[in-house]
Amino acid sequence: MIRVVAVFLLFAHGLVHFAIWGSRSDPERPPPFRPDRSAPLSAVGVPEGAVHRMAVTLAVVTGLLNWLAAVWLAVGSDRWAGAAVGAAVCGPVLKTAWFNPWLSAGVLLDLGLLVAVAQRWPAALG
Repeated sequence: MIRVVAVFLLFAHGLVHFAIWGSRSDPERPPPFRPDRSAPLSAVGVPEGAVHRMAVTLAVVTGLLNWLAAVWLAVGSDRWAGAAVGAAVCGPVLKTAWFNPWLSAGVLLDLGLLVAVAQRWPAALG
């Protein structure tokens, strides 16, 4: 049962990355943050278009790694942990460079995933 929940959470977390970072913004209902706004990257002069492409690319990589971890976990492959760690490392980089308080829950999920993999928790996933 715990494996099914973990697969669902990994898949859902990947889906959220696609939904938040890959969707077009509606001028009538603007999102709480914009992927073309990154304080650190703007400070060093990266153009807005490049900042947006970087955000979407990193979000897609993170989402795909979450999905890959979910699939490998679902089929019982030990490789799920490597993909999960990759996603959990890319996620905070993305959420830090394009910081918004709305993304704090995602950072907590990523950190929790890193701790879970490092502690080999739960044993039912190993």
